[in-house]
Amino acid sequence: MNKLIVISYQINKLKNSVKIRGWFIFAGFGLSLLINLATWALIYFRLFTIVKDATSVPLHYNVYFGIDWIGTPIDVFVLPIIGSAVFLVNFILAYMINVRERLMDYVVIISTIIIQLFILLASLFVVLINL
Repeated sequence: MNKLIVISYQINKLKNSVKIRGWFIFAGFGLSLLINLATWALIYFRLFTIVKDATSVPLHYNVYFGIDWIGTPIDVFVLPIIGSAVFLVNFILAYMINVRERLMDYVVIISTIIIQLFILLASLFVVLINL
């Protein structure tokens, strides 16, 4: 009888752990998705509406050389596309890892948020170059 109580306790503990992890995964990827959508909105509404008729758009600025990467107006969407690809790959990876490795699951989620923030920052700099 005592072993049955211990097993029941362990099962309940595991269920609660999965609920907390599920919430963390949902919140982490939800935040990452919001940052990705903000990047798309920033590029489209703030920059693409201004430069869509231009033939060339500065995409990178270096302090030493000035503008060193020029592309077409469609090229401004490279950063949000990379952000979306990183989000999808990491989401699938976290889903596959979720069952086996807790720590790696958290690392994937936190790294996704950090990568999305850097892509948002890079997109902001691209917008500032073109204003």
